[in-house]
Amino acid sequence: MDTTSCCVTALAIDPQTPTTLYAGGTGGVFKSTDGGESWSAVSSGLTDLRVSSLAIDPKTPTTLYAGTSGSGVFRSADGGISWSAFNAGLTDLNISSVVLDPRRPTTVYAAAAGGFFDGRVTGGGVFVIFTPADAFERLIEAIRRALAPEEQSSLIGPLRQGATLLTDTNPNNDRAACGRLDAFTDQVNSEEASGNLTAAQASQLRRDAAEITTALGCP
Repeated sequence: MDTTSCCVTALAIDPQTPTTLYAGGTGGVFKSTDGGESWSAVSSGLTDLRVSSLAIDPKTPTTLYAGTSGSGVFRSADGGISWSAFNAGLTDLNISSVVLDPRRPTTVYAAAAGGFFDGRVTGGGVFVIFTPADAFERLIEAIRRALAPEEQSSLIGPLRQGATLLTDTNPNNDRAACGRLDAFTDQVNSEEASGNLTAAQASQLRRDAAEITTALGCP
């Protein structure tokens, strides 16, 4: 790590492999696999190198989140090799802290200067960036806005089952919810083939489902 150009402001340790560490600062994210003896930059896709906070998924430690000082939150699903923006619901991109729900790490919180999420005042500048159950509910609402009532039930059914699985305290149900997403995508394909969905509608629904699939860490 080049300490002359990077002031370290965040540190995360892989709970399953403690010799793997991540450091963030004014020069992006750096990774060490030898307990800090040597470091390499892992900032591809990180468009803002001013990293203020790092969080690591304790169950899937190759999944990382980086809060930045002006571009919101970024997520990596491959141990920092690549990053992409993860800013759903954020209206303030100056992030001071990112934390994960310890029981269900796919629920991500970010602290910033202040704001709202889905019309709810979250207070203290805390944003709920992603909760699995809310993501399912938002997709259900998108279907209700786009389709006539008689065309909704076959698509909403799998999503409602998935949302129910994600409202309890058992994080193992996340895997079962992944199966409901697969069933939803299959139904979207079927509805498109039968002409009940346009190609544009089906494509958008598949993209929305894929985003939730990625965030949940589905296989």
